[in-house]
Amino acid sequence: MSQQPTFRAYSSPQALGKAVRKVKKSLPSSPRIKQSVMEKLASHIGLLIPSTKPQKKNGLSVKAFYYRDDVSRQLPGKKRCKVHSKYRDQ
Repeated sequence: MSQQPTFRAYSSPQALGKAVRKVKKSLPSSPRIKQSVMEKLASHIGLLIPSTKPQKKNGLSVKAFYYRDDVSRQLPGKKRCKVHSKYRDQ
């Protein structure tokens, strides 16, 4: 079951919808700017928002995979390192 709030900020659902519609109308049209504004408002209120940034450890593990000798090899007389799965790393 969903938890009902202990108090009602608006007298009716229509009043809440009207307030939400006014806020949506005043937000910027760019999705990135809209997201940054909403994140700033949520942090100002005190809500916790999960980070959308990619984790650094995943990128490091991918790089470590392609630096392995059994996955990539150095060609004689070439400056490039050729990888078996069609990805090149210079």
